[in-house]
Amino acid sequence: MSTPPLAPLVPQGNTAIASPWELARKIIEHEDNLINHRLTWLITIQGFLFAAFAVVANDLLENTHGKAFPLRIMMYATTFLGIMSAYIVWNSIRTAFTYTQTITAWWNENFAAQLAIQGIPYPPLRGTRANMGVIRKFLHTHNIPLIMVFIWLVLFVAALIW
Repeated sequence: MSTPPLAPLVPQGNTAIASPWELARKIIEHEDNLINHRLTWLITIQGFLFAAFAVVANDLLENTHGKAFPLRIMMYATTFLGIMSAYIVWNSIRTAFTYTQTITAWWNENFAAQLAIQGIPYPPLRGTRANMGVIRKFLHTHNIPLIMVFIWLVLFVAALIW
């Protein structure tokens, strides 16, 4: 059985990867790092946007300047930016999760069973959680941007009513 190609992933002639397991593991580590960086960026951006929203809301409450209209526009723009940035990060995290699932399936379909039959022990490519509760599933990494979208939608509705 020949090794199935992962042509777009590995430059031709790359001898640094000694086995398909190492290749798959390096790809998954890379995607996990991308997810980590994207979540860090999301939380940083959301923090600045929440602070901006709070400052604008505070100015709108005081409204001693007579500038209610521009402040409302700023409030709506901030919620829009919060929703869009969270959606963009959610989409990229979802793509990374899909890619790691593809790599895991590639390994399992082409190598894992064959190596187990031969008695060659390879650890799993990814750690697994046996029984995630409802709250842990809700707070899973790929749901964090969606939670941010929900919070911004609540703030947007509150700003409309206010």
